[in-house]
Amino acid sequence: MSGARDLHEWTAAQVWCALTAAMRTDPRALDRLAEAASGSLDPHSAFFLQHARTLTLATSAALTGVLTIHRYGRHPDDRPVCAACGIGRCRTVRGVSDVLAAYRLRESGAWTLWPACDTDTLTSRYHEYRRGML
Repeated sequence: MSGARDLHEWTAAQVWCALTAAMRTDPRALDRLAEAASGSLDPHSAFFLQHARTLTLATSAALTGVLTIHRYGRHPDDRPVCAACGIGRCRTVRGVSDVLAAYRLRESGAWTLWPACDTDTLTSRYHEYRRGML
């Protein structure tokens, strides 16, 4: 299997992790949590908590559509190429995978975890990833 195809499969798996985590989440539990914490949350955080599941579902579904279009097939000379771009190293798949790697989405048992990191840490990890250090 080619590196490009491996990257596409890894990226699709990360998107699927986010999608399935959102599907498993009980929206009523999030509403109850938002109500219980309403006095301690600023309006932006409360709004995000109430809409995070829907936003994650929509974003993951959109990315699934992008990855379906930017899938790898065979060029007439028998090398793998992106079906949408016609090139061997799809910039769209690379861009999506770079973002997911920067936020270090990972599967851990039944839970999908997004580590709590500040911007400097995320930037540092992203640069480490780009240099092949992760």
